[in-house]
Order: sequence, then structure tokens, then C-alpha cells
Amino acid sequence: MINYLINCHDWVELVARFRTSRWRKEAAKLGRGAQARVEMQWDYSDDGSDLGWSLQCVQPRWNHLISGDVEVTYHTYLHRRYLAGRRDLTVVSIGCGAGDNERVWAGLGGFACIRGYDLSPAAIQRARDAATAEGLYDILRFEVADALDLDAGARYDVVPFEQALHHFSPLEKVLERTAQLLKPDGLLILNEYVGPTRFQWTDRQLEVINGLLAILPEHLRRQRDGRVKRREHRPGRLRMIAADPSEAAESGRILAALRERFEIVELRPYGGTVFHMLLRGIAHNFADTPEAQEWLELCFGVEDCALAAGELESDFVVAVCRAR
Repeated sequence: MINYLINCHDWVELVARFRTSRWRKEAAKLGRGAQARVEMQWDYSDDGSDLGWSLQCVQPRWNHLISGDVEVTYHTYLHRRYLAGRRDLTVVSIGCGAGDNERVWAGLGGFACIRGYDLSPAAIQRARDAATAEGLYDILRFEVADALDLDAGARYDVVPFEQALHHFSPLEKVLERTAQLLKPDGLLILNEYVGPTRFQWTDRQLEVINGLLAILPEHLRRQRDGRVKRREHRPGRLRMIAADPSEAAESGRILAALRERFEIVELRPYGGTVFHMLLRGIAHNFADTPEAQEWLELCFGVEDCALAAGELESDFVVAVCRAR
């Protein structure tokens, strides 16, 4: 390993992928340029069932940490606090993917137009199809476009980045364009991963995650391919860049860059520092049984204690900002 550019665990992961149907996706990226690899990554539709946020118990936890109420999502909380009573709001969503969040915003009311842009033609088509199916196409418009190519003369009331900003680089240039897109009283809204760049997890983070893996029962650590998850590791940066050059490209700098150009009106950390990678590949084991739920609550408690003690920082935040 040379400065975490590559390590032996990358080869283990590569071999595991080539044992599944996903090898075709990885092989197709070979020899492609950076933008093409990003587009191909997001053309692929994944149900996320092997990731922690797919679990039903996670959303109420996040709701409580963000809004203070297990029943109130961050969309509803922010809409009530910052957008309630307003009409004819205009929104531009950069990196909208399949438009899931844009449909949620549209359903809350007060929006005249929500425009979503993404590099992936397949994701944009899914967004258009879903908007039509839900009868929201009079409000929602989706197009394939690069964030830096958007009309600099247009101004919007809201610019949301929802698990999208950590895919953009150079970060300062994207935030500068975002500030240009906002009206003078406009809001930048984020729900973002702001953890270590290129997933270069901290030593303490790995220590906590691997400590929990050491005590979890083996049947809860079994992955879909039959392997038992024993440890979490930092991925090689070259492997990450080869698979998706946009993934966590400058994520560790997001909060600092925001503070330079925007006033952060509200910041709500909601953890994920431990369970995000702890449950990667094994989340499906925690969906049903009381035993699994008890172990999950233990894991949440360990994460909460480490965050409260200042041993770890939150990898995920919701924020509301105004341009300076």
C-alpha cells in the first residue's frame, strides 16, 4: 500500500464482484474517460438493500436527530421552518438522480417549478417516468446537464443538494455557481455525506467499526455471496477513482468550503459515521428479527456515545445556508 492508493483488500473486492452479475458493469468501465465512468455508475439502478439506510428503523432515528420528531422527515421539517406559506417557489436540483427527492418536495406544496439535472441519461429517464406516473410533470422538469453548464442568468429560491454535492469537484467552482443560481434571499439546502474524502476512514472510526464486527454474531455478518464480513478497511483511492471518479471526491472539505462562501443558518449532524460502513453488505440481516434489532440498537448507541464524546465526527449532515 502506498499512501492508500491501492491495497490487497481491493483485489478481494474485485474478485467478489466478478463472481456476481455486476462484473459486466465494472468491465464496461475499462478504458472509459472519467465522465463516462461517472455516467455509467449512475445509469445502474441499485435497490440499496445491502446498505444501512434501507432499514425501516433508520429513518425514524434520522428524523429524531434532524427534526427532533421521529415522525417528521427533514423535508417536512425544512419546508415548515423555511418555506411554509410561500408560493411559486422555483428550485434547481443539481445531481438529481432518479428524482426521488424532487418528487417529495413537489408533494409538500408551494412550488411552481422544480428543475432537476443529472449527467446520467438513464437516471433522468427514470425521473421523468416517475414524475409522469405520479402526475407531477406540470411541476417537475428533468434534463441531462452538467452543473457548471447551467444558465448563470437564472435565479432560484432553493438549490438542494441531497447526497449529490460530495460527488462534485472542483468544489469551490460548484459552490460559486450555486451562489450565482440563488436569488438574494434564496436557500441552499443540503443533506450530505461530509465524511472523509475518498472514504479514507479515520483510525478511530475503523477501530470502533471493527470492534463491533468482532462481537456481532456470525449470521448477522454474512453477505449475500456467503462470505462473512470480518473487518472494514479503507478502500484504495485508485480503485475508487477507477469505479467512480466522483465518489466522495472532496467530501471532507465540504463544510469548510461552505463556511467560506455561505452563511450556515442551521446545521443538523445525524451520524452515520459507524453504521454507514459497519452495515455495508450485511444490512439485509438486520431487517426482521428482535435479536437483530437489539444488536442494531447497540450499534447505534456506540455511535452516539463516540460522537457525544468527540471521538468521532458526524459523516452526514443536513444544512440550510444563505450566500454571503
